[in-house]
Amino acid sequence: SNEYTSSKIVHFWVGTFNLNGRADGVNQDLSAWLCPELKRLHQQPEIVAVGFQEIVELSPQQIMSTDPARRRDWELAVKKTLNENARKSRSEDYILLRSGQLVGAALLIFVKPSILGDIKNVEGSVRKTGMSGMAGNKGAVAIRMDYATTRICFVTAHLAAGFANYEERNRDYRTISHGLRFQRNRSIEDHDTIIWLGDFNYRIGLSDDRVRRLIQAGDLDTLYQNDQLNLQMVAGLTFPFYSEARISFRPTYKYNNGNDDYDTSEKARIPAWTDRVLRKGDNLRQINYTTAPLRFSDHRPVYATFQCTISVVNEPLKEDISHEIYAQRRSEVGDATANSKSNENDDDDLIGYDSIAPGLPPASSDRRKWWLDNSK
Repeated sequence: SNEYTSSKIVHFWVGTFNLNGRADGVNQDLSAWLCPELKRLHQQPEIVAVGFQEIVELSPQQIMSTDPARRRDWELAVKKTLNENARKSRSEDYILLRSGQLVGAALLIFVKPSILGDIKNVEGSVRKTGMSGMAGNKGAVAIRMDYATTRICFVTAHLAAGFANYEERNRDYRTISHGLRFQRNRSIEDHDTIIWLGDFNYRIGLSDDRVRRLIQAGDLDTLYQNDQLNLQMVAGLTFPFYSEARISFRPTYKYNNGNDDYDTSEKARIPAWTDRVLRKGDNLRQINYTTAPLRFSDHRPVYATFQCTISVVNEPLKEDISHEIYAQRRSEVGDATANSKSNENDDDDLIGYDSIAPGLPPASSDRRKWWLDNSK
């Protein structure tokens, strides 16, 4: 296959943001998140994957149905920001390849038009996990594609909330990973490159006071050692064989809306890294992993950038090589076939047709059937 297969490097920008139901965010400047200051190589990625959670308030009336209006507003806002930045860089505009939604969770995939010729079999799917799979307030949205011959899948998920509910979050992951299906019964794991992005809701297993003091001291290592997702992954209880880049940013939840202070309400939520990006695939190299200073939600948006090695098959060359091998083999073998009459006679001689015991019929073959030969 090396004779007709080549590879090329493409770039992904992947981001997740829990909007806390705030509709006014569509009018905010999103460029610090969607178009951050990066090295030139990563400024205009070929694929942009944007995951949202709580694009609507998760009220009892909302969780049983999906209203696409708010998703369309965010599609326009994201596209506007991406393309304003693309024009500044004198690069081609992005187009929306596909989007999907499950109540408050949404996934938007934007691409450069120049790569459309290499992309095919684009599909979307969703899986509910709220209320034992009946409600869509929690769950996942996934979009997959074939980029040349490399199978890629993006998944945004919103898992069970609550400080102590890490086992339920583990179950949510398994429900999505095993239960979400595309056409031909493809699962998430049936891909070469998989990226999960979302509000996974795993918390830090320390007291509120200690977490805040460690944040103040900049001791992220101690916080990460007590991070539920990290501990569950190390124990092999969730996201097996997935990797996460080193976390070098402060916990992304829960802030007071409009500023950088952690929750000062009566509930005083313990700060946590609820918003994460995980990857799987030998062809992926992660470059960035950080947050952006957008303050209209009680979460901070997270983004990651990747280099991905795509396999490209030269189909005409592959066909030529296939014909060449066939012609060469035919010249060596000639007209002989495995099912020729002479071969069948040889097999019959080897098998023999005498009865192996008195009272039993003789052996049979494709050509000799004792029940049709009057038991001869």
